[in-house]
Amino acid sequence: MNLNTKLILIFIFGAIATALFSIPVKAASGAELSLFPNNLLARQGEEFVLTVMLNTNNDLVNVVSADLIYPQNQLQVLGIDSSNSILGSVADENFTKPGVINLSRFLTAGRFYNGNGEIAKIKFRVLHDGISEVKFTDNTAVINSNTLNILTKRQSSTIKTFYDFKSHFPINLESSVKNVSNQKPWIILTIFGFFILIFVITLIVKFLKKNQPHETKYLPNV
Repeated sequence: MNLNTKLILIFIFGAIATALFSIPVKAASGAELSLFPNNLLARQGEEFVLTVMLNTNNDLVNVVSADLIYPQNQLQVLGIDSSNSILGSVADENFTKPGVINLSRFLTAGRFYNGNGEIAKIKFRVLHDGISEVKFTDNTAVINSNTLNILTKRQSSTIKTFYDFKSHFPINLESSVKNVSNQKPWIILTIFGFFILIFVITLIVKFLKKNQPHETKYLPNV
């Protein structure tokens, strides 16, 4: 093989290598954990559910370990439902410590998840009115097939709660009227007559005061 042939081959292989390494490779953007809904309006005493969602962003994931915190004076955790979780095995589901939720799930060896799916549902009850936030702590991690924590984004949820006056003082006017109408007629007539009597007595008192003769006082002559 002469020199010119070698140079031509080197040039061809060099061009191919340059073309291959010049192809842009999409970098992984990292996994995301979020709470759905991220904004919620609820009444005091009402129950609601937040769903922990995972988006792997085209990476292979087999472990999610999430620690969440919430204001214990405003919210109460009632339970965790992971029946629809994309990660089938549980390592930890603990909410016994007020204000803290520990949630860890995984897939068995050799299995991985890629996509956007549900980790678990957390049920809360509103204790007091105000603005509260449920959020992930820095101890939260999403582990991929290379045993690396690829979590790059954590989205919290804000709950705006208000005092429900009606629920604490349930006055049903329609029911009250119906209850009165179902009573015996003589009770209604007695009540009506009582108010008429008070009205008549009030008129008589006013009339007597108006027509009462005034005493004339004479001043002595000086």
